[in-house]
Amino acid sequence: MKFCRFALLLCLTASLWAQTATPPENPAPQKNQDQKEKLPQRRGVTSFWPAVSAADSAGKLTPGEKFRLFGFNTFNPFPIASAAAQAGLSQAFDSPEGFGQGAEGYGKRFGAAYANTATSQFFGTFFFPSILKQDPRYFRKGEGSGGSRIGYAVSRVFITRNDSGKQAPNVSFLLAAGSSAAISNLYYPAGSRNFGDAAIRFGTDYGTQAGFNLFKEFWPDIKRKVFKK
Repeated sequence: MKFCRFALLLCLTASLWAQTATPPENPAPQKNQDQKEKLPQRRGVTSFWPAVSAADSAGKLTPGEKFRLFGFNTFNPFPIASAAAQAGLSQAFDSPEGFGQGAEGYGKRFGAAYANTATSQFFGTFFFPSILKQDPRYFRKGEGSGGSRIGYAVSRVFITRNDSGKQAPNVSFLLAAGSSAAISNLYYPAGSRNFGDAAIRFGTDYGTQAGFNLFKEFWPDIKRKVFKK
């Protein structure tokens, strides 16, 4: 039963929190037709404002820009809605039991879910990427078979780019997920502060990030087919 609860929470989190890092893109400056024809065609990435390219010339982010990305991913409406949904699901299963029921119990669950998002974003988007000089953005593959793109999106949880553009193990996210899980023991009830519960929260972080990557990889295709854009 505990596994089922975790699976349901993971699925809901992946589907909702996957939307948390889709900031609005700056409108491109107007160019005449001759200028447009001279521009190289590059695959786009939709995970940072202003818009950047997934090409090698995309450029690295400064620590200040990584902090801005953390701010957007944490304080836009989607993570708040995701935390509210997670809290509702946890309330239905009375998990963790130490939070109780009623409005107070829901408020505690909402606060815990949102704190999980905030700490994970802080450490995974700003703190460790700045120290380790890694790029927290997701760069779409955008081509190939569906299976290859799914594999690529999930693999980005374990592989990332350094600021130099070279691929490297995603140590930043590993440390971020561990740090977030450890800090969560400060605000979860006493009965949910053991190693097993922290490990579940650690795994949930990886699952939600994989869901986020899948959403980012396929959303432009879905938008084009559904909304004809």
